[in-house]
Amino acid sequence: MDRERNVIIAFGLNISHTGLYTCHFQKNESSNVEEADIKLTMAANYSKPTLHLQNCTDKEDQCLVRCSSHGGYPQKEITWNGLEGRLIDTIKSSFTKDNNRALYNISSMALFNCSTRKLQNISCSVDDVSEPLFICE
Repeated sequence: MDRERNVIIAFGLNISHTGLYTCHFQKNESSNVEEADIKLTMAANYSKPTLHLQNCTDKEDQCLVRCSSHGGYPQKEITWNGLEGRLIDTIKSSFTKDNNRALYNISSMALFNCSTRKLQNISCSVDDVSEPLFICE
């Protein structure tokens, strides 16, 4: 326990340790033991998203892009950015959970309009961490 900052420091925790705990403590060498309930919540940062072109050629008017991120908690959504009317549809979003570590892997596929052949900068993000990609060249 860091008494100057009133912080409890714990190591080796994982998602399964989330819950309500009772902390027993003494103040200033007194013999009185006090209790306080502490709610422990856990979070794990998702990896930086990765973007992959699934189907995007110079002969196509559409471009299919996949965004994925892994190892996060709690479950989050992928957000597509910088679209300026180019997003046709979000085809598929999926979540998988690693049962051993209780962390989530997420992915999303989106279809973009490339009929103008104008270079378009898009990105996908998870928790405000984004990865850019140029499409429709």
